[in-house]
Amino acid sequence: SADKALPLDLRTTSHWKEKECKVWEILEELVTMNMLPSPENPFAVDVEAFLRMEPLEQTLRSGAMANFLKELLTADADIPYAQSVQKDLLKMLEIHFSGVSKTLIHPSNK
Repeated sequence: SADKALPLDLRTTSHWKEKECKVWEILEELVTMNMLPSPENPFAVDVEAFLRMEPLEQTLRSGAMANFLKELLTADADIPYAQSVQKDLLKMLEIHFSGVSKTLIHPSNK
């Protein structure tokens, strides 16, 4: 149908020629406009999902997530959910470095 060809009308992307737009700003807008009620932290991490992963996958993905959360905080430390993002960042770093030790440094001690 014709509806599928229409791009989303997003506040973040409608002004990207005048103002730099970060990918997480688009993600934040998509999450808050599509979840009811809107979450307090649109970047909340499902830590349990990481804990269910195989060790190597958990190590790699938690490192990638930690990097994303760090970039988010570095770019805008004044976001209203910064404390929650920081808490998730610390948990991702804990999972990541624990996994590095288990899977890469001491693989026989799984």
